[in-house]
Amino acid sequence: MKTILILHALGANSRLTNIDHVLSIPREDSNNIYLLHHIFAPITNELKEIKFDAVILNYCFLSYRVLQNIEDIKKRYSFIKKSGAKIIAIPQDEYTANIILDKWFDEWNVDVVFSSITKDTKYLYPTVFDKMKFEYVLTGYFQTERIGQIASFGKRFHERHWDVGTRVNFIRAYLGKGAQKKGEIALKFRDLVKEDDLKVSISTDPKDVLIGDDWLRFLGDCKYTIGSRGGASLMDKYGDLKRKVDDFYALNPTAVFEEVEKVCFPGEDIYDFSAIGPRTIEAAASRTCQILIEDDYLEGMKPWIHYVPLKENFSNLNEVKEFIKNTEVGSKMSEECYNLLIESGSYFYGAYAKKVLEEIHEIHGNDGKQNLKLIKAHLKKISFFESCRNSMSAPNDFGIRLTLFLNKMGCGLSGIYTAAKFAENLNRKLHVEDMEFVCYPLRPHTKHTQQIFVVYINELKSNGLIIDFIKFIEVAIQDDWLRESFTEWDFCDYCSPI
Repeated sequence: MKTILILHALGANSRLTNIDHVLSIPREDSNNIYLLHHIFAPITNELKEIKFDAVILNYCFLSYRVLQNIEDIKKRYSFIKKSGAKIIAIPQDEYTANIILDKWFDEWNVDVVFSSITKDTKYLYPTVFDKMKFEYVLTGYFQTERIGQIASFGKRFHERHWDVGTRVNFIRAYLGKGAQKKGEIALKFRDLVKEDDLKVSISTDPKDVLIGDDWLRFLGDCKYTIGSRGGASLMDKYGDLKRKVDDFYALNPTAVFEEVEKVCFPGEDIYDFSAIGPRTIEAAASRTCQILIEDDYLEGMKPWIHYVPLKENFSNLNEVKEFIKNTEVGSKMSEECYNLLIESGSYFYGAYAKKVLEEIHEIHGNDGKQNLKLIKAHLKKISFFESCRNSMSAPNDFGIRLTLFLNKMGCGLSGIYTAAKFAENLNRKLHVEDMEFVCYPLRPHTKHTQQIFVVYINELKSNGLIIDFIKFIEVAIQDDWLRESFTEWDFCDYCSPI
């Protein structure tokens, strides 16, 4: 039995595919112990003592590399690189802050990197590419349990309202022409078929974004969708190129790509960091026929059998339009793609999990009983945070966040604790003047915040929760949990053994 730590950043607003991505590995493996830990969850002494056999760095955890305080975050988790565990990294969007990622993997001696980039990967990782094992995975897969749900969203092919439909995030110039390709193709197609007798719903406007079930319902009402490989053709090495490009656009709002390139990244837009996103699988599951720029996609996908190939220069557009009008052949093609990608099971999260688990099976496990004991003690400590959250209403949840903010601003946990204890023993409501007299002097830039804090303390007291809050602060002081980077509260949902 092995003990595996999964570091992630799931929250209440996480996309379903991200949740499935994190949970797929423990769901597939019932023979080992898994502990999920949110990036901003408390790091207890017990957590540091657990003898993990493997540590998995999910892409949502690694995405925080773009933050200004990434070094603080890495310092909090420095016990990982000393643990002796096999470290498996699963990054995404690797062309963003790739040098930070490269150095991070080098510092932590990462053993395996599961990358979604198949070409020019060595340029993203100049330090570690020749040192570490690189494996290829998709950016997203499909959850088996979703098949029935998607089937319920999909209408019969000939009954679908839209002939062609999609939603695309049109990325600004900071990731190169390659990142804009998908958006440009969608808009060009929309404009060129405007005069044809086709019902088209194609948009790159953020206002038209569809997520979750709404996106799947939309796909299920489209006979065809249009797309291409995603990714980028330019590296934002330290995550600051985006700011540089945004600053240029602020001064030159009508600038075309070539003008931005000349000023911001001359001669650097030369790579192929393309990747295949989960939309190809989602469309197949929805039995929506795909119009794709002719290219290499998933294994076995062939043009005119599994998808409608569109030349990148649109030279065969008339042929594609004639195909679209034939509902019968479109329906047949969507079934062929469904059979290849969905019926085969090759692109479900289970298949992805098994690939990652191959790197774990060979590890000789540590003392599982001792690890379970430490895990239990760790969870007992952080469960207090969860119980506090569950017992408090939304306004009180805001108050907890306010407490964290006050601590960050320099008021200190001890002052907050004193104020809460003082309020507990009062026969009246707490006033701001009480805090100034009893706890600490007010600072001009925090005065308004402290006024809100007083309202919060009084609400806790009137609802009989002041004692819980005091205990919360006592635990925080004892273990020094409330750090500057501690901003999330949703970690409670995703910090548990699986």
